Amino acid sequence: MSKRASFKDVFLFDDKWVFVIGIPIISILAAINYFPHFDPGVSFWLVCFPVSFSYVFIYWLVFRYLVYWLIQKFPNRSQIRKRIYIELGVVIAGIIIIANILNVIYTAIDVGLPPDGAKDITMLLFSFIVCAMIISVYEGTRFYTKLLKAEIEKEKLEKENIHAILIGLQNQVNPHFLFNSLNTLAYLIPSTADAAQNFIKDFSKVYRYILETEREAIVPLDQELEFLKSYSYLLNERFGANFKLNLDIKDEDLSCYVPPISLQILVENAVQHNVVSQDHPLEVNIWTENGNMIYVQNVIKLKTHYEIGKKIGLANIRDRYKLVSNKNIQIDKSKRNFKVGLPLLIVHEEEKVAYV
Repeated sequence: MSKRASFKDVFLFDDKWVFVIGIPIISILAAINYFPHFDPGVSFWLVCFPVSFSYVFIYWLVFRYLVYWLIQKFPNRSQIRKRIYIELGVVIAGIIIIANILNVIYTAIDVGLPPDGAKDITMLLFSFIVCAMIISVYEGTRFYTKLLKAEIEKEKLEKENIHAILIGLQNQVNPHFLFNSLNTLAYLIPSTADAAQNFIKDFSKVYRYILETEREAIVPLDQELEFLKSYSYLLNERFGANFKLNLDIKDEDLSCYVPPISLQILVENAVQHNVVSQDHPLEVNIWTENGNMIYVQNVIKLKTHYEIGKKIGLANIRDRYKLVSNKNIQIDKSKRNFKVGLPLLIVHEEEKVAYV
């Protein structure tokens, strides 16, 4: 035998506060409407209020159970209109029945009801409004709660989707970096075993950072720069003094954030596409400006022959920025220089959870 659903499970909210607050307030309004000839005083609270309270209380219990039953009978969103039509029909019939029963009872015990047909019609109209309000409280609150939950679920799914896309984008970077590093290692092994050994040690540190940040959407700039320095050691193992990394970063910008491995990709692209030799040393300059941008710039000296990659570098960074900030990167290419600007992201403590 299945367990009966609780009112809270069906209504999607705890309606105890409605009883405590709603019934007395509506009862006072009903008493004022139905007993205007009573002076506000002891008689009002001893006679008028109890009578109106009993009306409202019974209406509330009846239509609370009605809504409870109908929601379970017609739970789907497409059935809301049908459910409300039935509720309104029952309201009209129920008001007439309940009002007549209570009138007979109160007439028998003589509580001072005014024998006024017009007033009875007014009371029936007021009763209809009260019952419609009761139904509206439950249906409206339930609808709003479901809508809110749907919005939260939608936002959660969107974040999960964005996170999945970010992981996919960062997984593009890992094989790309690994392939280039292994090429460098293959270049070093024939020349000197010591250089190859040092490269492997530095490479393990660098790749550990890549693995540690593969699920991070953004990282602090100072952390990214430390990684970049380690990566530059790998390049120095291969190119010696022919490669130089120049950093000019303002201290106040170190607490900003960037997507992980974004600076490394730009430096790697510079090395991949340009000549790095004693005659044409490669300098990569990185600096921050105005507290909102970090720039990576190098002089262009393209290789006459180089393996054409899949061009995932800049596109990867651009896509990740759009996902985490809706900001665009800047690309400025002239005959002599190639410069890329990355927005520095300001993230407050309470916003960090959004990037986990």
